Amino acid sequence: PHLGDLDVIVLSHADIKHLGALPYLMAKHTISCPILCTEPVCRLGELTCVAHLEDREKYQAPGEHFGADDVLRLFMSRITVLSYRETFQMQARGRTLTACPFPIGYRLGGA
Repeated sequence: PHLGDLDVIVLSHADIKHLGALPYLMAKHTISCPILCTEPVCRLGELTCVAHLEDREKYQAPGEHFGADDVLRLFMSRITVLSYRETFQMQARGRTLTACPFPIGYRLGGA
């Protein structure tokens, strides 16, 4: 019910617990806000989601909600990839929102 209130989605690292629901969310709901992350998070997130989906289909009944093509489409076309210290600005509800990833040193590509 609050998905329409999203101004931006920021992917901080490529852990399945943090971005695993994104392909489902995008397949089932209309979300038009930007999705931001670094290049490593985007690529590792894509691999993580596809591998998780393939493992699930191997050991359980295939999911009807989305497939590997949906995951690939999401990561190739809907995500805005930022370099470290690159500034992204957008207008949302009369405010200027600014995002700028900085390396956190915790995980590859994490910001």
